[in-house]
Amino acid sequence: MDITIKQENINIIDILELNNKEILNYIDILALDFFEKTGKKLNRTCPVCLKQMILTLKNFYNMTQFELKNPKRYYKLEKGSSIVINQSTMTDEKAIQFLKINPERIQLFSKYPSNWKKLIENGLDSENPEKKEVRFAIEAEMETLAESKKENNSLTEDELNEMSLKDLRDLYPEINARSKEDFINKVLIH
Repeated sequence: MDITIKQENINIIDILELNNKEILNYIDILALDFFEKTGKKLNRTCPVCLKQMILTLKNFYNMTQFELKNPKRYYKLEKGSSIVINQSTMTDEKAIQFLKINPERIQLFSKYPSNWKKLIENGLDSENPEKKEVRFAIEAEMETLAESKKENNSLTEDELNEMSLKDLRDLYPEINARSKEDFINKVLIH
């Protein structure tokens, strides 16, 4: 079922592609869709529950868990191959296939699941729904903790380095920088 907001003509996938602050404007629609898909009610006062709902819905709508640092660039699957990937054609399957060939390519991604190494070893089928739900809960908890520390200006340099540039930009929209290193320096000075 595709729920559409008539006055804004936006669907669930469009909502899920918004940044975290904008998504909150559509929480009622997402909570209803989440309930319809999972049978679970959303605890709206729990930041971790909100993030877990978003991850669950993105998974349900087959939105990729992988995001390239340079979304406009095309990458050949392997040398001599006619198969290319970019952000607009990205699927989890393609990203895993791309990483299986060379795991160091993970550096080309700004966002990826925490269990990416297991996924390239065992494939997507290795993660059953229960494991996926647990991973979503852990990733939601980690993201909420990072946001909480950011609000209290207590993120360490090591914690900032572990985050993707996209996540840093989401947490610190007021900071402009081209490189992750420059971005982190500005965060620490800020």
